[in-house]
Amino acid sequence: MTMTGLPRNITHILEVRNTMGVYTRPASMIVRITNKYADTDVKFIHKNRTVNAKSIMEIMTLAASLGTRLIVTANGSNAYTVVNELSDLFERKFEANSSTSSF
Repeated sequence: MTMTGLPRNITHILEVRNTMGVYTRPASMIVRITNKYADTDVKFIHKNRTVNAKSIMEIMTLAASLGTRLIVTANGSNAYTVVNELSDLFERKFEANSSTSSF
């Protein structure tokens, strides 16, 4: 746990809910979030494959379509925050408007 009491290691399941899946635009939105937290390692796991969630190219190799469930793991001082932001992004189906949500 961090000094603020938030966990440093988180695993969570995210489901792709937008009809077009994770293509270039959603992948870039994911990377924009994950790269804000240089001190936190973020990975996606799908079908026994692990990719760096800070890389557009690696995310796109997952070919995550509608209904795909991705495991996200985050390790670092901002693990809770980054997973919460990713959860919100997936809930909004990669739309630009923001809402507050927590996983």
